[in-house]
Amino acid sequence: MPAPIVCVEEDMFFLVDDVLVLLERAALEPLPPEDEKDPQIRTKDGGPGEDFNKDSIKRDESNKIEVSYQEAVTSKGQELICDEEAENAEDSD
Repeated sequence: MPAPIVCVEEDMFFLVDDVLVLLERAALEPLPPEDEKDPQIRTKDGGPGEDFNKDSIKRDESNKIEVSYQEAVTSKGQELICDEEAENAEDSD
């Protein structure tokens, strides 16, 4: 496993070495294989951030549902306004 590039202390991130050395090291390290299942997000204890991923997915789904609902409400409101305007136009003729 490659050496860490940053460390975390008291909720602050610090580079573990000079930035140029870290950039050179990052450029030279091979990329992980495409089919590797290990998530890039890790928790403070070093384990995979699976719970974080699940929570993030649930939030995204919830946000999509809320946006869809707001779009439907807006669309319905626009339809009602158009219907009212059409009725008003017919009444004034």
